[in-house]
Amino acid sequence: MDVLSAWKRTCDVNAQLHERCRIVMRFRNLALSIPAILLSMVSGITNLTNFNRIVSQGAGGHSEEVLSSVSGILSLAAATLFALHRYLTIPELQRDHMLFSNAFTRLGNEILMHMTLVESQHRAFSTTDELLKHVKHRLDLLIEQSPPLLSTVAANGDDRV
Repeated sequence: MDVLSAWKRTCDVNAQLHERCRIVMRFRNLALSIPAILLSMVSGITNLTNFNRIVSQGAGGHSEEVLSSVSGILSLAAATLFALHRYLTIPELQRDHMLFSNAFTRLGNEILMHMTLVESQHRAFSTTDELLKHVKHRLDLLIEQSPPLLSTVAANGDDRV
């Protein structure tokens, strides 16, 4: 049962590390998307203001050129932030870290349940070897398929877990 205890600990550590990665990815998601949304909004307001001035005063003037330039720069900045957000696949990584955090937690709870059943002489598997093989297979799959941990989270993981 020492093997199961070690695997339970591995599941707990991985669940916590993936949860931390999810939190970091959520912050990154908000840090890129909120400024992009605000820049788009300000750019749209600038365009509308410029259009209203042109309609009411007629074409021409230095202020329309400045407003057009500002609007163009804001639109370009917003588009760059949206493209960066899309390229980095931050929402997908956030979701994946959440899914794998939950999967490691479920497997850890299942290991704990089997450890309790073995101690009470009730077994869900016919042999202990069958149980170990099943748990090892699931743990290996989770570790193999999970998204990579962020380097900052992985470096600080042992200190806080």
